[in-house]
Amino acid sequence: MDLAQISTRTEELAARFGVRSPRVESGTACLRARVRKGKPILAIGAAFDDVPAAEQDGALARAVVLLDLIRTGQTKFSFAIGLLLQVPIVVLAVVAINRGVPLWQPIWPLAVALMLAVFGLFAAFAVWYRSIVYRLDRRVLQVMGRPLVDLMLEVDARERAQRRGLGMLGNLCVPGETRRRKRLDTIVPNRGARRSILASRKPNYWLSEHQRNRLRSTTFGRDLDAH
Repeated sequence: MDLAQISTRTEELAARFGVRSPRVESGTACLRARVRKGKPILAIGAAFDDVPAAEQDGALARAVVLLDLIRTGQTKFSFAIGLLLQVPIVVLAVVAINRGVPLWQPIWPLAVALMLAVFGLFAAFAVWYRSIVYRLDRRVLQVMGRPLVDLMLEVDARERAQRRGLGMLGNLCVPGETRRRKRLDTIVPNRGARRSILASRKPNYWLSEHQRNRLRSTTFGRDLDAH
């Protein structure tokens, strides 16, 4: 596994999408995208070498966009979650005050409030992440084209069928592939693709000078400089 080569390709894709390039590091999972202290991180494991080249490129492209969507949207999501978690607590406090009983008695209202908070947290995350998946599909379609999106939808369907146990909860957070295809069918890619391509030619100020020099050494980088 050549992390330098993967890092260079990730920088190319980030420049093409006009987003911040994540830091690539070694990991245990095949590919794991996460935001750490506001910075996008892409961890690549040895199993990534066994993934077909086309799927590798699709996975990297989606990871780059996904990290940008999560990083830019997590502040609003955290604020919404904070408000959501306060609802059952406020309701419980109002009921307890009206009945003249301590907030910790009886135990059942506390248990119900906790269950409502946990359920609300998961439901809010599922709705938020499903919206991110739809936006992810749209952006990849506009920049990379429909064939790559269809390929990755097949990968998603394969992974969905392989999930077991608690992992099946992840299926609730990701829209079905059929529904995602129908949404993509309503998008006119030419207009969006042109806007995305023009945007990708703007300087990517998230790249360091060293990263820009490495990017200019690639064919894609020379094409950008030519414009």
